[in-house]
Amino acid sequence: MQQLSRSDAKEYKYKVKLLVPRRKKTTTRYLHHWKKRFDCIEAMKKQITDELVDEIPDNPVLEVGYYEGRQSSKIWLLSNEDLKYMYDSKQGSEISLWAESKCVCDEESDEDEHVGRKKQKQATKRQSIETETDSIYKELSAKHSDSGLYSCSQLRLWARMINCGDHEDYDDPPRVPTIIGIPTPKQNKRESFAEALTGAAVAVAKVFAPKPKTPERSPIGSPSIMGTRTYGLSPGKCAELRMKNFQQLKYLQQLAEDNILSQSEFIEQKTMILEALKKLQ
Repeated sequence: MQQLSRSDAKEYKYKVKLLVPRRKKTTTRYLHHWKKRFDCIEAMKKQITDELVDEIPDNPVLEVGYYEGRQSSKIWLLSNEDLKYMYDSKQGSEISLWAESKCVCDEESDEDEHVGRKKQKQATKRQSIETETDSIYKELSAKHSDSGLYSCSQLRLWARMINCGDHEDYDDPPRVPTIIGIPTPKQNKRESFAEALTGAAVAVAKVFAPKPKTPERSPIGSPSIMGTRTYGLSPGKCAELRMKNFQQLKYLQQLAEDNILSQSEFIEQKTMILEALKKLQ
């Protein structure tokens, strides 16, 4: 069976980190003789198993993925579409893969067995989340791919937010920094603050828009409020907006660590939110 695609002229350098939970050990191999890209995940698993047969003689590789971003986030490869996205998103030729395999040892303590079950449960939960996210991503891709407005990474972020409960709409994208430049339906300029607070950046823009002024003269019998002034926000509303902006900063940091947001985009959005916070003081 042909394992490597001949259709891609680009050459890659692979580094594979083998994870064996039961043995509590890892093995890193540099496999520079791999050059081409893989056609499917099963071919990748078989190639890794054949290469690392001395480390896992009786157990095939069960899960594979790659590391992404400065924080080396573990990304699962659950479908051939994920594999294609991995290659398309890589700017350079070096790819750091990880592979996980169970190893049934002759003797296992109760503690090792407990730790193994706990890690397996966590891995199963993460895989379930990734599977659900992948399903939502495919639905979003089928709905919006023809429009050309959204990249693969933007659609994946959209899918992840829906899966996490941070967004519900499959038609209107979430208003987060990575998608804030995408055209969205125009909104009523007089919409309420409650609707505007769905995104910190949108809320700040609305707060600092020109505000109505009081009449030049106050009603008769109220000399203490004569003159003109600009309506401001109440202390409670300012505190609420500051909290929203701090949450947005934390969310931006997570996007940058997951390599969903580039460093320049992170700095730009962070600066914008910090400037808005200064105006709320």
